[in-house]
Amino acid sequence: MTQKSDNPSNTSATSACSVADQWKSRQASEITQEWHPDPADPIGKRVSDVFDRVINPELARDGGSVELVEVDKDRVARIRLKGSCQGCASSAIRLSMILEPTVKSFVPEVKFLEVVP
Repeated sequence: MTQKSDNPSNTSATSACSVADQWKSRQASEITQEWHPDPADPIGKRVSDVFDRVINPELARDGGSVELVEVDKDRVARIRLKGSCQGCASSAIRLSMILEPTVKSFVPEVKFLEVVP
């Protein structure tokens, strides 16, 4: 998705992540009513399930995805950005404003997400 800058002196188009806008338009309750991970499953499986069932279908619209590398003993989920998400300038914003809150809403034991290469 391409978006023009609000600054009239800047005529260049900037790349923007369409997923962020799409995600914001969906109500959190709409997402959580669709599916819930099994609380009896280990944390890592629940995080992977959230990626597979909730996050990756949205990221795939822009050609990206996220995979879980591990959840450490401190409950930090280490993740890898793939496809168009890897190296994307919007990935830090996407991580802090979309991915992490979504994962925590389904798996509240997770302290935070950390991107690894």
